[in-house]
Amino acid sequence: MQMVSRSVLMFLIGGSLAGCRGFAHVSVIVPPLEVNLDVTDVNLQGRPIDVVRPAYYGETEAFLDLVKAPVPVEGVLYDWRRVLVKEGHYIRVLFPQEWRHIGVPVFVPLRPSAEAMRSRTIFVRLNSDGDLYRVSVVGDKAVVKCTSLPHARAKLPSSLSGTRPEAGSRELLPWIEAEIRFYDSAHWTTAARVAVSGLQRRSETDVLSLRVASEKHPATP
Repeated sequence: MQMVSRSVLMFLIGGSLAGCRGFAHVSVIVPPLEVNLDVTDVNLQGRPIDVVRPAYYGETEAFLDLVKAPVPVEGVLYDWRRVLVKEGHYIRVLFPQEWRHIGVPVFVPLRPSAEAMRSRTIFVRLNSDGDLYRVSVVGDKAVVKCTSLPHARAKLPSSLSGTRPEAGSRELLPWIEAEIRFYDSAHWTTAARVAVSGLQRRSETDVLSLRVASEKHPATP
């Protein structure tokens, strides 16, 4: 349900860019996020890991760039961090606070839901030719799923093979719609290699701890 609702909100953004009316925006400040990685897979030592935090409306854009780009790129709607795995060291990744401008109908003045105000999505990529891990945090629960990057690349439509159109351009709305369909077409399964080992929701900072194990020895919460 989270992916579907997020896709609808992304569509509303596209509609607003095309001149759609009837929606206002409520500003919400989400505190900084700290992601701690406990990497127990010795095969990853000395290798980079990509950790990406999408903005509330940036999940589909982040997913597309993680599928397409073997190295970090700059996106408008996400923060991409590449960290190096060192033996015997926990990895601490910090993301700044986020300003969310959440669309709400002006004719039905509802306060944004708790999900909209404090939900989190984090992508973790251990290998650009392996699986992509998605950590979805809603309330006090975090769920990890994974999808195959090679399989996603095989389904990448030609309409998304180029560069993202500039904001305000006529080509942006069709691009966003194609981006949403591509993200929704991904097949996500339960992840065994990456597991949540801790989650702390604080007023000043959210702390998410993840354990990364080897393929032969799956991680356990």
